[in-house]
Amino acid sequence: MRARPPPLAYPGAHDDRCQRVGVGLDERPQRQPVVVERREHGTGTIRAEPHEIDTTAQARSDWSHVSPVVPRFEVDEHSADGAHVINVRGEIHVTTAPEFSQRLTSAIEAGSTALVLDLSGVEFIDSTGLSVLLNALRRVHQLHGAMALVCANPTVLRLFEITKLDSTFDIFGDRASAVAHVSGAAGPGSC
Repeated sequence: MRARPPPLAYPGAHDDRCQRVGVGLDERPQRQPVVVERREHGTGTIRAEPHEIDTTAQARSDWSHVSPVVPRFEVDEHSADGAHVINVRGEIHVTTAPEFSQRLTSAIEAGSTALVLDLSGVEFIDSTGLSVLLNALRRVHQLHGAMALVCANPTVLRLFEITKLDSTFDIFGDRASAVAHVSGAAGPGSC
């Protein structure tokens, strides 16, 4: 006879064996004993202590004490020496990308073809954020304009290097260089 594996020992665990024999999770014992091993400091011995974990439906579904994580994302815009500068701070990912895309689209549709995206305050960017940047670059190039990025964060720069997008975008370490680049490339009156 095969030995039965021990019960799962964490809240919300689902053992598919229960479904096969027709026993639901709510029919299982309300508390499951678990042995917690603890090392005693300095002695090298392990002491086992019984501990119970609440596996009731209420314990598994009560997330009322947990607050959602709201990503930090801020955007402001201004004009500088013939360029439209969009300053971004925080994280650019699947949650924040729609707002970022909307701001870029609005600027381009308003006629800004000398565009500087200051990503100096960006801490994280994912593939969704990169897609937004690529779409903006494509639209600016269709209007015969220029777009430059300002980025000094090594983590974000590394992402551009790994994806080989450092050769696609004009990336500068400071805002003044980026503004000078797009102002000269896009021509006068392009902001």
